[in-house]
Amino acid sequence: MTDTELFLEAFKPEPHEEDMTKSGEIHRDELQKSDDIFRSDYPQIVRNVEDTSKEESPVQNGWGGYWQDKTWLAFPNECSNSDCKNEEQNPEIVGAHVRKDGEPNTGKDAWIVPLCHKCNSDDNKEPMDLNGGTVFVRVHMSESHKTACPEEDKQ
Repeated sequence: MTDTELFLEAFKPEPHEEDMTKSGEIHRDELQKSDDIFRSDYPQIVRNVEDTSKEESPVQNGWGGYWQDKTWLAFPNECSNSDCKNEEQNPEIVGAHVRKDGEPNTGKDAWIVPLCHKCNSDDNKEPMDLNGGTVFVRVHMSESHKTACPEEDKQ
């Protein structure tokens, strides 16, 4: 199966036995409706969260592994930023901390999404337009962090 087929399979509207965990307690469709995981049906504007390199992932494979554990999906091999300017052939994709544009900056919550290193840089202070279909996983951070655009948070 292709990544797209796996993704579509993961978010079927009808429940199926094979989509359940071994314990039978959690179903992929329930995860899709969760407050902590969602798939955006349309492009979503986000901003990087600064200074998250010290945030340790609770799983061994980093934030991309955390995203996989929560979504049960294969980690994408392409950047979710629709305007990605990274010209590297096969750039490394990482689990990036972002905040949705217009979301209050509590300094404690962020979303993990697949981005290349260039788009995930603290130097990237511009809003990013993520592709429709991007899967977001909420993460609760240990320290206070700010978005890459501090003037927005002063409103």
